[in-house]
Amino acid sequence: MAVGAAAVFVVALALHTLIVDEEKRHILERKEQAARILATSMRLPFTQILLYEETGLVAEAGLLDLYISRMVGNKEMRVSYAMVLDPEGVVLSHSDLTQFHKRLDDPLSRRALAATDLVLSYAGDPFQGGVIDVAAPLNVSSKRFGTLRLGYSLSGLAEEVRGLKRKV
Repeated sequence: MAVGAAAVFVVALALHTLIVDEEKRHILERKEQAARILATSMRLPFTQILLYEETGLVAEAGLLDLYISRMVGNKEMRVSYAMVLDPEGVVLSHSDLTQFHKRLDDPLSRRALAATDLVLSYAGDPFQGGVIDVAAPLNVSSKRFGTLRLGYSLSGLAEEVRGLKRKV
């Protein structure tokens, strides 16, 4: 009887671990997809602003700053930081105003500037309040205007996983 109970316990524990790990993977996949969708949907307006400024249709009137502040200020978007870099890595706009006009030369920024499509990277532990850093090139055809980078917040995942463990 004791051996049977121990076997049931071990099997239940193994199943619990497998189910929780699989669900954590699915949660992260859903968050990555949401981050991709957000960055993809914001590419066009940011590209248009840079294009219009370059062609002189619109004078630089703080539109980049306005869009970034609204993205970061909207809690439903889950953006913890956002920035627009020119093709050389100089910050044109940033949610942290102290970063304005700085040249970013860290590995993540270099990778983002060299990319031709979306680049996702994790900053910090996803289940301990980390973010998904998403970089999206801002271009029209072969003309590169810059790069949009944003931090998609993963806050709340730890609580979600704890709730999942309790349910399992």
